[in-house]
Amino acid sequence: MFTDTFAVLDVETTGLGRYDRVAEVAVVTVDHTGKQLDRWETLVNPERDLGPQLIHGIRAEEIRQAPTFADIADELELRLSGNVLVAHNLSFDSRFLTQEFTRLGRELPGRFLDLGMCTMTAARAYLPGSRRGLRDCCDAFSIDLIDAHCAGSDAEATATLLGCYLDIDARPWHSALEGAVDWFGTPPPIARVAYRKPADWQPPHFLEKIAAALPASAGPAEHDQYLALLDRAARPLPVRKQEG
Repeated sequence: MFTDTFAVLDVETTGLGRYDRVAEVAVVTVDHTGKQLDRWETLVNPERDLGPQLIHGIRAEEIRQAPTFADIADELELRLSGNVLVAHNLSFDSRFLTQEFTRLGRELPGRFLDLGMCTMTAARAYLPGSRRGLRDCCDAFSIDLIDAHCAGSDAEATATLLGCYLDIDARPWHSALEGAVDWFGTPPPIARVAYRKPADWQPPHFLEKIAAALPASAGPAEHDQYLALLDRAARPLPVRKQEG
């Protein structure tokens, strides 16, 4: 598996609380130049209700046959080992990642989590004065973000954003790579994965217009995290194609 690279993570969840679960996860691997090497994603059966589908648009029928987090944990951990974790709103994604591994009685190395890098926080330096939601950052670099709040699409867009950051100033990212921790040894069996069905999306909903109007935050990082969660909660439900 890849090492000394960035593991760009995105998770979709049943909600925002400590008892909520991961319902979809994706990892896009990026090398030190910004080249994307691999994309891995799967729906995850959260073993509970899916919560507010307005946010993620995942349907119950799509996760019934999906693997549980326990089913994919080994392969996911292998894909993280030896890499620097990157996410847009890292505090959100890493919190759910930690919660899921803790439920299994497993812990990710503290140094791995401490070395994590946040593209939303980094936007303060690379996009000063801009709003820092993922779509705002992507728009600033003309990055296509299709199927927002689909873990694979969001992770790939974040990986592309990371590549733009590396082109501007790679020093802080390369510095993080120097401390990458490789802890997973024997490769596990390849995990069974489940994918979303193709989706058609509604025209912009009034809630999305509200989220788009959120101002840039000049305050502490917690303000960015709050606005990112508000944006997540205000996304409209995508319309799925009906079978038959």
